[in-house]
Amino acid sequence: MGWEDYLISISMEPRELSCSKSELSFDGRASSEAISVKCVNTPWRFTGMAEWVRLSPQSGNKDASVTVSVTENPSAQDVRTCVLSLNSEASDFPYSPNVTVTQAKATPYIDVSEESLAFAASGETKTVSVLSNIVYEVYSSQTWLQATVSADRKKLTLKCDPNSTTSSRTAYVSLSGTGVTTKKINVSQVGAGMTISQTTPISVPVDGGKYNMQLQSDVAWTATCGTCSWISVSPSQGNAGTSAVLLEVAPNAV
Repeated sequence: MGWEDYLISISMEPRELSCSKSELSFDGRASSEAISVKCVNTPWRFTGMAEWVRLSPQSGNKDASVTVSVTENPSAQDVRTCVLSLNSEASDFPYSPNVTVTQAKATPYIDVSEESLAFAASGETKTVSVLSNIVYEVYSSQTWLQATVSADRKKLTLKCDPNSTTSSRTAYVSLSGTGVTTKKINVSQVGAGMTISQTTPISVPVDGGKYNMQLQSDVAWTATCGTCSWISVSPSQGNAGTSAVLLEVAPNAV
């Protein structure tokens, strides 16, 4: 049995896959940066994107410029990181270099929709919108002004008690936190006022009389007649708003 010569030819298709950068760093703002993918006879696809990372294009079969975009980092406390894998989709070339994407903490901020509020003497409740990426603290300078933060920390409710005095008054609510300038909401409230429809003196005949009038008050009120037992007011007290009042004068028997 003789020997025979055989020629075996093995041909391998050249393949290549690489990325121009293995690390990307972004500040806390929404931004983007381009990287280059170089390939030879190798289809490719990126995987491992976090929800805050977007790639365009995400896959291809030739050289490409890929835009890596990140959304704004909502946290002023946490740096975030995502590891992208550039995967070869050629079955005989299982190669997957990584690209690490890091985004810095956001610049802390507090913004409010109102920086000054005026309240009626009768007391009111008002709402201020708050935008912030930190956990902030709230302080009220006066006990008659209460500030309450909503569960999602996007609203601040200010409740102002009635002002029972005739003098105006002021207060403020501050929002503060680490790394931010304290935000202040200035509050003013007018003093209580009262008007009555009967503005001129009443001349009562000897047999007495009844007189109806309207009372407008910013606060709860009480009417007294001092030592004049022959004069009565009904009702003798009321709440803020408009009240119908009856003044009754008894006959003068003297």
